[in-house]
Amino acid sequence: MVALLTVAGCTSAPNATPTGAEQAAPDLAVTVLQQRVDATTRTVGVETTNRSDVAVHVSAVRLSGGGTNAAPTPLDTDLQPGLTVALRTSYGRPDCDDRADAVVAHLTVDGRTVALPVDEAGQDQVRRLLDTDCAAIRLGETASVRLTGPYQQTTYGGEPWLAGRLVVTRRSAGAAVAVHSLDGSVLIDLRPVGRLAGLPTDAERAVTPVLLGSNGRCDAHALGGSTQTFLLSAFVRLDGFDEQRVVLTPAPSVQNRVLAVVDEACSS
Repeated sequence: MVALLTVAGCTSAPNATPTGAEQAAPDLAVTVLQQRVDATTRTVGVETTNRSDVAVHVSAVRLSGGGTNAAPTPLDTDLQPGLTVALRTSYGRPDCDDRADAVVAHLTVDGRTVALPVDEAGQDQVRRLLDTDCAAIRLGETASVRLTGPYQQTTYGGEPWLAGRLVVTRRSAGAAVAVHSLDGSVLIDLRPVGRLAGLPTDAERAVTPVLLGSNGRCDAHALGGSTQTFLLSAFVRLDGFDEQRVVLTPAPSVQNRVLAVVDEACSS
């Protein structure tokens, strides 16, 4: 029996498999960036560099801390040695009242989840995104900003336009809302008729007549290659916060009417 116990003790220890806690963490470096195509969304890329000499498999990614708040994003990504891959995920609706701690990336790598520190550039990127997002949330809680009708085709300066309205409507009592400027797109010009109307603290609604039409780009490249034709903008500031871009997207039926005005302007 002594001999058998000795043999068992000698053969089991060298072949024991380390537990998940004993395994060395993968040598990965992470930062966070947002590509231009994801602007105005909560989608970011957790750019992950494999600094080890073996490939790893990433099956999920999630951000936490610094006000981020999202569920894991499932993935199926093999990360080869020396390569950097942007793992796309959402940072979720931010917790604007609890942003003091650092942002951490949680990756499920080869079946186990590891927490990886985000570098300083990534921390700055997330802070800037959440600054903008939280200000937009505060603005949205205070007032709505939207394009609305009734829409009517008209002529201004000898050119065809579609007339509409920019309406700012209060949702809760509090700070004043100022509308600083409007902006169109690669094809569409959005301009106010007269002075832009903001929302003083004692007002419930402000209306500015606006015109939508061609900005003069009638070349084939602009007409055929525009991908964000109706991401129009109002630049608005809630008192106490930085200026925010509010994206104004007309309803599909209105978009068709604006395109008809653009076609008419470009054909004349």
